[in-house]
Amino acid sequence: MNSSQNMAEANTMSDQSPTKSTVAGVVKREGKKGRLRTTSKVRFPEDVHEPDILVSRENNGAIDINVGFLLSQHKYEASFTIEDSIKDDIEVPTDQQVLLRVRNIYTSQNGCGHDIVMEIHAHKEGVWSEQIQLSSKLDNNNKVILVVHARVMDKEQGHPLLKEGIHCLGLLSPIANAGSASEDSDWKGFE
Repeated sequence: MNSSQNMAEANTMSDQSPTKSTVAGVVKREGKKGRLRTTSKVRFPEDVHEPDILVSRENNGAIDINVGFLLSQHKYEASFTIEDSIKDDIEVPTDQQVLLRVRNIYTSQNGCGHDIVMEIHAHKEGVWSEQIQLSSKLDNNNKVILVVHARVMDKEQGHPLLKEGIHCLGLLSPIANAGSASEDSDWKGFE
């Protein structure tokens, strides 16, 4: 080692305090009681910060819709526009998913796609995606597949900032409590 390297190392060592060190982006600090705490920055994918619902076409022809963060046990209305090859009216599917229901479909004003309004039920926390197939009223072979992606947060994780076009409709209707007897049950409970 030469003397310039030794001086550079001595300067960096003297600049660091004994209660703080940085290792690969993680800052380690000594707490009030002498415990070592680590803090790091949370990084989200770029699409999380977009204010609008992201609609993109995939290589397989499906249309991906990213609605962002939602709160568990809530229902939402999402309104967005897709560009598709179906030039006539789209039939609302009768066999819809439990978590995803298409409410209305209109031909967009520019005529290049459709405006869709759907209801999303965020039952439990986690990352989920639901797929729904839309078809033309005149030609059943003319179809488009929508894949809706969401990140559902638990209520202890805070309240998400909703993207443009998403509105909270309220809480999901409560399911019968697991510990109580319902009207359909003949169980008398503990005595």
